[in-house]
Amino acid sequence: MKLVPRRAPHRRDDHLIPLINVIFLMLIFFMVVGQIRPAEALRVEPPKTQQPTAAGAGERVLVLVLAPDGRLASDGRILSRDALRAHLGQRRAPTGASEAAPAPLTLKADAAVSAALLRETLDLLADAGITQVELLSVAADRH
Repeated sequence: MKLVPRRAPHRRDDHLIPLINVIFLMLIFFMVVGQIRPAEALRVEPPKTQQPTAAGAGERVLVLVLAPDGRLASDGRILSRDALRAHLGQRRAPTGASEAAPAPLTLKADAAVSAALLRETLDLLADAGITQVELLSVAADRH
């Protein structure tokens, strides 16, 4: 007696299995790389500039966010002006035997911030010992 191997019946949805696998892999990929950095504590729109932006040196810089109403945030926390001085002191303290030149502070101010408020914030930073401040801006659209 000769036994013939039985073939599994062909189902109509067998061709969908590779598609499901690809979609599952894409889902996992986007879940892993979707969150690159945490959301900022304050949402601001930086001013636009006509000048090209300089490429960063790759060093970890301290970013201070200034909202139009005068609120300040750094490292994802909203800070009062008094707490800012302590926060800057902690972040700018030298971490080794040799004291290197500190990296400049990056100020990300909203385009609607008044000049008086910007000047007041810069004075506050100068009082805290910050000697170099970079104002963040975005390139303007050229039509």
